Amino acid sequence: MLRVIRKANLILLAVVLWQGYLLLVHTGTANAQPALFLARPYYGAFSGWSDNFDHSYPNYVSNNLFTRYTGQSSTVPNCPTLCYEGHDGYDFLIAYQPVVASAPGSINFSGWAYTNHALDFGLNIKIDHGNNYRTIYGHLSAVRYQTGNNVQRWQIGTSGTTGNSTGPHLHFGVLYNQSGVWKVTDPYGWTDLVNPDPWEQLSQIHSDPLWLNEPARTQSPPPDGGSTTTQDDNGTNFSTTCLGANHWHVETTTESWNSNFHWMPPSGNSTVDCWANWNKPALPDTGQYEVQIFVPTWSGYNGIRTQSARYRVDYSGGSTIVVVDQSRVGYTGLDSSNNPTYAFNGGQWISLGRYNFSQASSFTEFVQVADTAYINAYYDFNTNRMLVDAVRWKKTH
Repeated sequence: MLRVIRKANLILLAVVLWQGYLLLVHTGTANAQPALFLARPYYGAFSGWSDNFDHSYPNYVSNNLFTRYTGQSSTVPNCPTLCYEGHDGYDFLIAYQPVVASAPGSINFSGWAYTNHALDFGLNIKIDHGNNYRTIYGHLSAVRYQTGNNVQRWQIGTSGTTGNSTGPHLHFGVLYNQSGVWKVTDPYGWTDLVNPDPWEQLSQIHSDPLWLNEPARTQSPPPDGGSTTTQDDNGTNFSTTCLGANHWHVETTTESWNSNFHWMPPSGNSTVDCWANWNKPALPDTGQYEVQIFVPTWSGYNGIRTQSARYRVDYSGGSTIVVVDQSRVGYTGLDSSNNPTYAFNGGQWISLGRYNFSQASSFTEFVQVADTAYINAYYDFNTNRMLVDAVRWKKTH
């Protein structure tokens, strides 16, 4: 009997030791510092924040408390500098500037957060980096790539003020996959060595610092080639075409790039009935150019413009579709009756990305926009407008 008891105790001890080993391995893995991999999601030096990550708590759980990654905590509205209760990311102060992937990866999502385009992140992109982390780029005015595309650290869109936003900026967020569930985490980590992280206590997710060290964190802007070629909507290389009874209208206003622009109601379906074409004019030389389009505010029409104009860019060796929200350009907020207000002469150049072009003028290299834009369900087909104005080619390489 004693031998049997000793044998059972040995087996029990072995089980306890094995469980302890597994717990030690699991704990060591869970607490291991992940490799730093994030660069800034825009070109150039630090732009500053307009909002921080709320550790108490993100995802808009109202508790009248805001806590930064430093442990600094206070009640709302007397919260620390740059805070918004429940905010689950960082708002970078870049207005209608190129947004750059923080790390290589595959685009997990590209498009609108909800059918109601006034909600959440609006036009946004999510990138899966293959290391249990995803990054989010919200409130964009334009998206350069489609779901499923692989990207490196290059421009993926342009910042803006779509969705639930009061002004142009970039919302940058990070998700971590914990046991099959994606949870928001703070890429600046938790730096308070005295007090525990309230977000970790609630969510059981540890916020690790993920930013690359300088200078690797700063993404260098593309070279400035020193020349810009603009093609307006009343130039020799611009044309409009319509099938059937539809036609383009011309609006004369100082809000345009050069005295006038063209507009029409989008068709609201997948059939192209009308399109506008800017054939590429002669450029200074062959090389890479950033393509930019000008979107007028047209405040006299109360800013009702299409939310998903699809611009097609045909360049040397390829063709790309870029989705642009025109409706929020020049948006300044809501008036006392909760109606949107827009700045007069608040038109904006919006980047469609960089492409290679030949030098000579060409009918096979062009920028085109068609009438198959998305129609907001809250607007009538006859009141939602698609605007076309100027295009410019800015030399980079």
